[in-house]
Amino acid sequence: MDKLRVGVIGMGRFGELHGAAYKRMDSVILTALSSRKQEHAERMGEKYGAKAYTDYHELLKDPEVDAVSICVPPGAQKEIAVSAMKAGKHVLLEKPVAVTMEDALAIAETTKITGVTAMVGYVERFNPSLRRTKALIQNGKIGQVYKVSSRRASKFGVKPDWVFSEVGMMIHNVGHDLDILRWLIEDDVESVFAMGGSYMRRVPGQPDNLTLLLRFKRGGMGLIENSWTLPSKYSMEENDMYVDIMGTEGVLKVNNFDQTIAMCNETVGFWNPGILRWPGGVLEDSGVEHYALKDELEYFVKAVQKKAPPVLTVEDAAYILKVLIAANESERTGRPVEIKD
Repeated sequence: MDKLRVGVIGMGRFGELHGAAYKRMDSVILTALSSRKQEHAERMGEKYGAKAYTDYHELLKDPEVDAVSICVPPGAQKEIAVSAMKAGKHVLLEKPVAVTMEDALAIAETTKITGVTAMVGYVERFNPSLRRTKALIQNGKIGQVYKVSSRRASKFGVKPDWVFSEVGMMIHNVGHDLDILRWLIEDDVESVFAMGGSYMRRVPGQPDNLTLLLRFKRGGMGLIENSWTLPSKYSMEENDMYVDIMGTEGVLKVNNFDQTIAMCNETVGFWNPGILRWPGGVLEDSGVEHYALKDELEYFVKAVQKKAPPVLTVEDAAYILKVLIAANESERTGRPVEIKD
């Protein structure tokens, strides 16, 4: 398979980002896209040089489509993903994989039955600073990791109402942090205790701030802080994220705002393992373009072409969803919740 022929289902903000990334890849032909509104579909088709559909079922019948990116609200992903896999298409889903465990498990089961490649896009796995951090841990620079924490924040008022009412902050966003902490500590969650509040939105049951305490199965600890109430004049919406990792022989501190890593261990003391760039789609002086979403989609293409295993499978994403549902229960009841196998 020389070039992968890809379609994008759902041409909202993130669908457009997928489309733009695919168009920049030498290994991909962006063949088709779908959007429910005729005018928008035609405009996007003309913009990206792809066939435009208003019915994703018709796109899935297209023999010139090998794989699809599904960029729709999470409550709608199950039906589309199952239909795509049954049509023989490889699938990249955006996070969260679903809103309910029933839907997540149905997608996972269809993956097994059809044998297609399915990957869930937790884009932080492709964040340069976090990839470098993972390598430092794997190379033993701070010993055995026993505590991990993540703090992430966004401006108030930028999240659409449906995110709060249909999905919720926990399911929609906290999965990024949970995935990263599990990845760094290399362990599953034993129990979770969550607290939340609707401080600026002021709608009961729709928190705009969350804090999670995690106990991992081997005894490690985790902390996740998530806020959607930064001032409107804050300098940026995305990437305001900080990660701290403590190990038996040292510590790592990651600042995603400016892509810096600081480390201190018992061998060399304090040092900076490098300052990394996150260009976000800007062409670099070298002429080589890379950024997290494009890197993620390129990896998906490699996985389809059987050159690499999916970074995060549907089963992985279903586990993340299970922990987040337990965290929602904890936030409602005020009690820790055990994660059952």
